[in-house]
Amino acid sequence: MIASRIPLLALILLLAPGCSASTTEDPSHTDNSAPGDLNKSTAKPKTLQADYGVHLETKTVFMGALNDESGGPGSTGTDFANGKRVLARWIASGSSDLLPEGWKLELVERDHSGDAAKAAKAYNEIKDKVLCFGTAYGDSSTTALLKMLKEDDVLIFPALFTSTMALNEYTPPAGPSYRDQALRALDWAKESAGSGVVSPGAIYDAGSYGKDAVSGWDEGVEELKLSASLNKEVTDERALKSSLAELKESAATHVLLATLPETTAAALKAAKAMAYSPMWLGLSASWHTSMAGTDGLSKDVLAGYHRVSGSPYLGEKLNGMDRFLAAWKQYGEDLGAPSDESLRSFIQGVLAVEALAKALNQNDATRSGYRQALSKVSQFDALGMVAPMDFSEVPFRASDKTRVLVPKAGTDLWAVVGELQSPSLSAQPAQSATPLAKETKEAGKDNQPEGASPASPDDDGAAPSGTESDTASETK
Repeated sequence: MIASRIPLLALILLLAPGCSASTTEDPSHTDNSAPGDLNKSTAKPKTLQADYGVHLETKTVFMGALNDESGGPGSTGTDFANGKRVLARWIASGSSDLLPEGWKLELVERDHSGDAAKAAKAYNEIKDKVLCFGTAYGDSSTTALLKMLKEDDVLIFPALFTSTMALNEYTPPAGPSYRDQALRALDWAKESAGSGVVSPGAIYDAGSYGKDAVSGWDEGVEELKLSASLNKEVTDERALKSSLAELKESAATHVLLATLPETTAAALKAAKAMAYSPMWLGLSASWHTSMAGTDGLSKDVLAGYHRVSGSPYLGEKLNGMDRFLAAWKQYGEDLGAPSDESLRSFIQGVLAVEALAKALNQNDATRSGYRQALSKVSQFDALGMVAPMDFSEVPFRASDKTRVLVPKAGTDLWAVVGELQSPSLSAQPAQSATPLAKETKEAGKDNQPEGASPASPDDDGAAPSGTESDTASETK
């Protein structure tokens, strides 16, 4: 029989879940799992090639989403998930023009509750059903996956922006690292203080987010020859109040907040109650939209808070913001109001879709083809909402630019007090900023699910250019 002449491996690939009948291997891979040469050009196939998560007949691309909607980050995890949902719905409507005509995006979602073991389990459940993962939300739940990505040749777009994400070919961060943000914060603090005193301190959450930020902060402190920073890791309310008392006693004038929104709000309120009012320098992940406006923190509590971020804020007058808000109004009203976090997720999703469009236009929507397509994205501006970013090189350094903003009391708007720019302190290439590399490697090892095959080792968009679900989620 003719079928008997088909090699067994080819037959397995043909029948594998999530695979189409047309498959290719990346010629730049010697074993089709090791990283290839991202800049190597290959001939365009005559017909569209696909392997995982691409259904040629229905013109549907399936994208994974590893969300945290029932764990610790409050509403921020849900907001981030909703950003991708609105994007997928908008594309499915046919009115976005983000993908070639007739193509749509469908999400395959799981809620891991912020648990690393659950995240790894969810990843393994759906990895063969998707082309890539548009969302990986959380700290330990993202680092738990790193050792598996190379073997599976699958890209994950992380909500985590530690320096180590930029070192991995499979985790492209669409914005400045926490380390870069912290350096910019200290850079601006010194500049704005002039001849005044800068006595540094920091409050940071446990995990790689806080540690990455503090590593940059301490490098800057040393470079500026300031007094050693009093850095306090906080794990609960008692530790937070104790840390604030120590910072007040030490007369820290400029305090970095490498915290999540709940800790940020608690810190500002507690500091106000004890009459401690330093300059607060909160990184991008320290803020949530609900902290502003008439129902947010009061003007006196917010006094001194500065936001250091590379992302646009919700409602900022930028090209593309109207399109986002219109898409949300038409396709996301059942999801509640948009937030800065949902906007950041949407922007990240637009990056994933821009790479997908390039892959489809090159007739190579295999995983390796998609990865190659991302390397051709060199002027990503998220419909005009961010300054152009370049993903052509690994380690990634798509953007290291941030700005400093202060809230306009009683509104959701911000005033820019420190312009968008790269930090002048310790301006080193990404690969030199690796204090967490070993820790991340071990985290992935420790959290790898039993039976998973080993692989070899290895929360914001760019700055604006202006002023547990058990089934696939079907977009509508």
